[in-house]
Amino acid sequence: LIHPSDGHLLLPQNGNTRIETNRDGTTHITYTLLQSCSQVGQSVISLGPNGEIHTAGFNGHAVVMITADELDVGLNQSVTVHVEVRPIASLSLSPISPATATPHSKQHAFPLGYSAYFSANLHDSVGRQFDNAGIDLSYRLNRFDIVHITRGIGDESYIVKAAKQGNVILKVWVSDQSSISDYIRVRVGYAIIPSLATVHLGARICF
Repeated sequence: LIHPSDGHLLLPQNGNTRIETNRDGTTHITYTLLQSCSQVGQSVISLGPNGEIHTAGFNGHAVVMITADELDVGLNQSVTVHVEVRPIASLSLSPISPATATPHSKQHAFPLGYSAYFSANLHDSVGRQFDNAGIDLSYRLNRFDIVHITRGIGDESYIVKAAKQGNVILKVWVSDQSSISDYIRVRVGYAIIPSLATVHLGARICF
């Protein structure tokens, strides 16, 4: 299994994802729903022919068996994935950029021109992080001149590029549940100080 590597999926309600294996595209793979919770005749998950999983709007558990038919050697390989569906309780924004500063650095802002990467992580009521599940997220800035923001890969990541000195507030929330949100302040400044300086002929400046 590539996704999920540990054989367990924690998914939010009304989400979707896809099971991935190292045999995708090289052999015939079948997906079978072994057991599943249901309400009013509806299963907690629906399973597609290529491992797609769509979750329903209620809590529950399901077990999916993945079988790879190795026809050339006459062998079958099987593995199971446990799927748990829970409601979204909270959202948190986390930086994923490899930005570092020395212990005595006075730089407390993103330098102009720098691109920072943030991920939006969804959690259930006990703080467990959901696997990526295609949940629609929205975002808003209180100012549009300080940073430029674009989506990264999927709806769960964002690229924030520092464009002008100043401070800006970024809000991200679940589109159909606006009360589930998070805010971060992004401060943009000059990495080289002084940024503008008037000097006398022959003077020496240390940056």
